[in-house]
Amino acid sequence: MALYGRSSRALVEETLQTGTITDSQIIGCDLTGLITKPAHWTKTDFRELSANDIVFNSADFNECVFFRASMVDALFSNCSFDSTILDGLSLIKSRWNSSTLHSSILKNGTLQRSTFTRVIFSNCTIADIEAVAASVTNCIFNNCLFEITYGCGMNGFSGATISGCIFRGCRFSGYPLRGCAVRDSVFSHCHGDIGDNIEETNTVGFSPAHISEKKNLVNPDAARALLSNYMEEKK
Repeated sequence: MALYGRSSRALVEETLQTGTITDSQIIGCDLTGLITKPAHWTKTDFRELSANDIVFNSADFNECVFFRASMVDALFSNCSFDSTILDGLSLIKSRWNSSTLHSSILKNGTLQRSTFTRVIFSNCTIADIEAVAASVTNCIFNNCLFEITYGCGMNGFSGATISGCIFRGCRFSGYPLRGCAVRDSVFSHCHGDIGDNIEETNTVGFSPAHISEKKNLVNPDAARALLSNYMEEKK
């Protein structure tokens, strides 16, 4: 096992040149502003990092753990996360573009003013997060669990905007979408406490209890096209 400590930034950068980091621990290291090259990270722990403004481009994370790291303004572009845990991270104003998360856990994190664009979550858990003023656009959530634990002090997606998204077979607990604006989206075979006081526009799949005012679907053709595009991507 390789261990990278507080003053090991140069060693991390050197190892990244190989394109692979495996069975490693990066603890307390200052990776602020690091721009990584495409790399495969396997069974690597990132703990208590200072990694604001870090850039991950075309990175693959497999069985990794991110724990208690400051990653404000981080960028994840064309990345994939498989069986990876992101716990207790400060991801304020982070940007997630064209990435995938599979069988992964995102919990106890702050995501205020973050943006998610064309991100696919599959069989993931999103629990006890704070995502005020976050923007989630053209994303897919397939068989995911959204959860807010009573007493955790987190507000989920309250104050966030979700647009052009598909939620399929998802479970909701603790009203994680309470106070959220949801537009042009589809909820299919979802159940649980999705949220209340939701500002809903042109969205299908909510029961009347989940929205502040019952509204008719404005553009059913667009909703059908959204589902059709999703099914084409899954082929």
